[in-house]
Amino acid sequence: MTRTFGFWGAALLIVAASAGCKKGSGTAEGQVRSQPLQVKDAIYFTQMKGLVVPDLETPGKTSQRVAVLLTDASGACEAIQKRAMKKGVSSLVMVIGRRDAVGGVKAQKYPTVSAIARDFESFGVASIDRKNDKCESVIPSTERDATGGSISLGQVPELGKGMVSGEYELQFGADKIAGRFEAKFCDAKLDLFDFGAD
Repeated sequence: MTRTFGFWGAALLIVAASAGCKKGSGTAEGQVRSQPLQVKDAIYFTQMKGLVVPDLETPGKTSQRVAVLLTDASGACEAIQKRAMKKGVSSLVMVIGRRDAVGGVKAQKYPTVSAIARDFESFGVASIDRKNDKCESVIPSTERDATGGSISLGQVPELGKGMVSGEYELQFGADKIAGRFEAKFCDAKLDLFDFGAD
């Protein structure tokens, strides 16, 4: 099952050889529905499923998306590769994309939106979630998606060959969460339905 970006304001990454042994890291200040996020791992993906952006492919242009995942569980990449995420995990997923991505996604500020219009050239979407011991979401589906804010990329190497860094400031209704990240590449396909995209 696929989704379009119009239904959410959504979304968050495993190990590149050139990144050496450096671990991904991040911060998160604030909470959503009284649920804080203590970041223990930060990873990014260039492959994802669970959503489709209509008309993202524009003739004569190159589109690109990158997904950044912040989570309070260590070893997130390995768990995603094995499709075995731990119970009781909180996560923030951010997807950044550009339709005019000649040369790829670049360092800039991306406005966070809740619906992707055909004329958007660049965008950021974000979703936060927490699973209980039964792997059920404790944040209602209507409150998981960011309603405003921005995601800024400060360092974007050749994707898959280094760390992606940036900062974010996101609003979820009356709640806010903000922080920074330095994410390590994860060579896996991120299923966004596993991280709050209902």
